[in-house]
Amino acid sequence: PLQNQAMSNGRVETRFDDVKRTFPKPINISSQVLLDRERCVLFARCTRFSEQIAGDPFIDLLERGARQQVGIAPGEPFQSYFSGN
Repeated sequence: PLQNQAMSNGRVETRFDDVKRTFPKPINISSQVLLDRERCVLFARCTRFSEQIAGDPFIDLLERGARQQVGIAPGEPFQSYFSGN
């Protein structure tokens, strides 16, 4: 992941002094996909792929501002043709 690359090839310590957001991990959104929101940097690649390429917008950015996170609609299954590939 991106954070591991940065820590091994760049700065050893982080410059971030604030409290980091924490989420339950990982979230099992399907039989093949686990969602780890603590590793997400919210650049929406997964949501754009789901909507624009796969044509099944099951995963999206939820909430707004500092509460924004990637997720699926509550109670809805994540059934994408491309999930697990």
